[in-house]
Amino acid sequence: MQEETPTSTHDWATAQIDTVNLVLAAVGVDTRVSPDVKTLLTPSALAESIRTFLPNNEVIVTSSASRRLLAVNKEGDDWIVGNLNGAPIASASWPEWFFRNVLLRRSDACVSSASIPPPVLDRMRRPRILLASLYHPEIFPFARFPLGISDLARAARDELCARVDLLDMQTGCTTSDVVSAALGGHYDLVGVSATFGQHDQQQAILEALFSSASDTVVMAGGSLTARNEASLMAQYPKLIISRAAGESTVQDMVRYLRGNLSFGSVRGISYRAEPGLPAHPRIRRTPVARRADTGFTPELDLLGPILDRRGAAQMETSRGCTNACSFCPRGHKGAWIGRSPNWDFRWVVGAIASVADSYSDLEKIIYLVDEEFIGSGGSKRAIEIASVLQRAGFQWETSCRIDQVVDGRENEAWHLERAELWRRLKHEGLRRCLFGVESGVTSVLDRFAKETTASQNATAIRTLSALGVPTRFTYITFDPLMSLEELRQTAAFQGRTDLILRSCDDMSVADIVAGVNDADFVREHSAHRPLYHDIPYMLVSMECLSGAAYTKRVQAAGLAVTSQSEMGRLNSRYLDPRIGHVSLHAQMWIDRNFSFDYALKSLEKTANAETYSRLHRVRRLMKTSAFAVLGAMVIAAEECDVNDADSMPPRLLRTLEQEMDALRRVLQGEISELMGALPQGVGSALNPYYLEWVKPKPWRLLHDRD
Repeated sequence: MQEETPTSTHDWATAQIDTVNLVLAAVGVDTRVSPDVKTLLTPSALAESIRTFLPNNEVIVTSSASRRLLAVNKEGDDWIVGNLNGAPIASASWPEWFFRNVLLRRSDACVSSASIPPPVLDRMRRPRILLASLYHPEIFPFARFPLGISDLARAARDELCARVDLLDMQTGCTTSDVVSAALGGHYDLVGVSATFGQHDQQQAILEALFSSASDTVVMAGGSLTARNEASLMAQYPKLIISRAAGESTVQDMVRYLRGNLSFGSVRGISYRAEPGLPAHPRIRRTPVARRADTGFTPELDLLGPILDRRGAAQMETSRGCTNACSFCPRGHKGAWIGRSPNWDFRWVVGAIASVADSYSDLEKIIYLVDEEFIGSGGSKRAIEIASVLQRAGFQWETSCRIDQVVDGRENEAWHLERAELWRRLKHEGLRRCLFGVESGVTSVLDRFAKETTASQNATAIRTLSALGVPTRFTYITFDPLMSLEELRQTAAFQGRTDLILRSCDDMSVADIVAGVNDADFVREHSAHRPLYHDIPYMLVSMECLSGAAYTKRVQAAGLAVTSQSEMGRLNSRYLDPRIGHVSLHAQMWIDRNFSFDYALKSLEKTANAETYSRLHRVRRLMKTSAFAVLGAMVIAAEECDVNDADSMPPRLLRTLEQEMDALRRVLQGEISELMGALPQGVGSALNPYYLEWVKPKPWRLLHDRD
């Protein structure tokens, strides 16, 4: 059925409160209730608040947030049902089985009396699902809204699951809390989402669950889980692994647990044992669902708790990428799907805005965690999404490929149109955009299958900066197959001061597009700022992720050493052992500075313009030190014979220590001034990480690596 669009997504809270009270009045409660925004967004909390007035009546709150269904039992199989978005009940896109089996006496109204037979109630009451995401605060100290489990919760609730609970370790719970909840909550399905660096926590939870006598079905997903599929299933034969984005998988698991679908028909899973049956000797895999726009709309139960911790709001407007980079192991590489700014998108943006408005000390910023914001959706879609975000009062950040700015396959008209788009996005709230440059050396870009060139990257960086678009650029400094000459060139590209130009706001896009390839224009408008100031993480080495095409080349070259389950990757040697030593010591520099730098970066995410500027100045000083480390280590590699590479570590360690001493001295005064200027909550959040950072420590890696 076609769902009606309300006149304003900002009225969603009022519509829900009014509908809740209409339902209560129909049941016979004459007290008006007014749940707060966070309660409205959490089905279990909303149901509990209603039960305080109806302690003897069953209350069911189900379906996804933008079309929530409230059902309150009157007596027998007589119920009062409400569509909480205020639209007619028949307009909502609930499952067909609901409409076939439930007798609604006023389906053209938002509230109706209804006859709900026991089989339908059974489908609404079960299965009971717990979804948990993991977190290491010592590695990533500040919280981000957990899209993964929130998207899965929406998919399950779309099947009218009335009990889907979410646990996020970012909000203060521990692995023991997750285990206790899983074993004590009488759940039919427990899902655990793990990403890089969380293998130890995932293992602790799985070990406890499979050591218990519980017959709960356990599923694992997330980017790390996919990389470690074989080892996890060897250790836990009864584990079910979700191999794709997960929404279709969790919906199929709901149908399976209700008895409406065979286990072998569940899409996108790997398994050795069907629940209740012995394990197979080999892993079995079911086909992944065809990619489709599933809406990408998260449930918002955890948004308030994340913002309570000064965390960042996140959502997606697309999935996948138009390209297939060799270092990317993801199944959706080369396949991009973008959503339109439809009713669901506008509703969820309005709801996030309503929650964010209650935090006066946080900047109203939302992060679109798309791999590729524009993709094949073009300018019109991008502008429509930006307009929705701006009308809701958000500044926003996202990510994009560099060939959405400059592309040698396109003509002048395309480049003029694209420059106009980027200038308009900046004026419609784009706070910053991350571009995957990855290298300034064409031979390296070819090896990475980026389908870009060094000159293309240079022209695009100049274009964006001249247009005044705030940017960041990811850059892979080291890869196991690189030559020393490529390392020289890659360091030189990061240090170039002819790439970042001053913003030319009063200049036409035609003049900018023409000027960025003119040497005189570039000299006249140079910002005299090195590129590395716009690289968020310096000195990065290629990660040989399991299953990636690049990793297979490393294996074919005989450079693979061991697997590293914690990070879902292979450790490797370098073709040139001198670069291997430089890469290793560069990683020590990263790991030594990571928590403090990440704390600064995380605080930037919710900071106002003045605070952001102060925080970013400290990060730029740290980048300058990192570039000095790179320069000194490249010289050390050049001065060492390749056959004497193992003599390099003492010299490289001295370089690290000297540069760290210099950086401590530079930052001592800066941090003192920064702390005095920061808002109290920001300063108190940052101080522990600075005090830990400033302590002298041995040089080591956060994660073991060959």
